[in-house]
Amino acid sequence: ADRIWYPGAPEVTSRRETDPGNVLVVDIDPDTHRAEVDKVHVGTWAFTVIEADLNSTEDVTEFEERMNAVPDKDRTAVWLILRGTLPTAAKARLDEQLDHFSDLFALVSLWERHMDLAVVAADEDFADLGLSGYLQETLDELSARAAADDDSAVAAQDALGLLFRFARSGS
Repeated sequence: ADRIWYPGAPEVTSRRETDPGNVLVVDIDPDTHRAEVDKVHVGTWAFTVIEADLNSTEDVTEFEERMNAVPDKDRTAVWLILRGTLPTAAKARLDEQLDHFSDLFALVSLWERHMDLAVVAADEDFADLGLSGYLQETLDELSARAAADDDSAVAAQDALGLLFRFARSGS
């Protein structure tokens, strides 16, 4: 029979815990000194890691559905591991979702060291926005930098996402 038990903490304290949020109720028989141990879940918080491969608008929609399905958002901390390659419009939509979910969840954090999400500037993303002049020149320059294989590519991809969002909203 097991003689040593460890209940852990009554609330989750780390992403690595395997069965957090429990207490142990121990009943010891006074005659036989035999212990009966029952685990009772009392925790109200959750830490979770959500991984998603995002390569299309449909993948972003599925990710949104997964996030919407998480219960007790106000007591759930989420670390995201996102991988894939998204067109600018899909990345802009993802950014809007992340902003929205940051208001609903106790925590939404991009787990940077595990992230591998790239943005590809697709001409069709910007075709219907009617950009001209300085904005079109900016789009062309950012698109070229976003496709480069250097440190400026990520910043250019982020800037393209912002340009798309601002141009779409008319700001």
